[in-house]
Amino acid sequence: MKLGAFAKYMGKEFKAGNRLGEITLFSKNIADIEMYGFEKCEPFDMYGFGRVVCEKDVSLSEVEEYYVIGLKAIYEGYKGGIGRPDKDNNVVIGFGCDHITPDEARRLEMQVDYGGYRKEVPMDELEIFEEREDYDIPKLVAMYKKAKEKNKEDD
Repeated sequence: MKLGAFAKYMGKEFKAGNRLGEITLFSKNIADIEMYGFEKCEPFDMYGFGRVVCEKDVSLSEVEEYYVIGLKAIYEGYKGGIGRPDKDNNVVIGFGCDHITPDEARRLEMQVDYGGYRKEVPMDELEIFEEREDYDIPKLVAMYKKAKEKNKEDD
């Protein structure tokens, strides 16, 4: 199961980290040093991806696609987002106020949480699936450019 942000760079999918439009690509394949100009890094494990052995910084405008894959679940007929399972294989499922009524949230014994509802649920009570959200790269580039300019003005 892969989770988090990903980018397609030179035709290949990589795990990605994003800081104001600057993308760090992560790879499990040491051959990407030669093939894509990655640099070897101290190996580390990344949840939802695996063991990273090399990385490369690129600008957002250099990637062909940028998207986030998140875990979603159906609970009692309602779709919500979930986090990582705990040691007992329970997850917290969250719903926005626009996805579930207050009466239903009370009936399902949910807690109120920052503009929505949440509940800890055993994973075997959920229908879990991945959901991909694609981002429009030109819009992101423009948004980050504007944010950087504002940060410079504020300094």
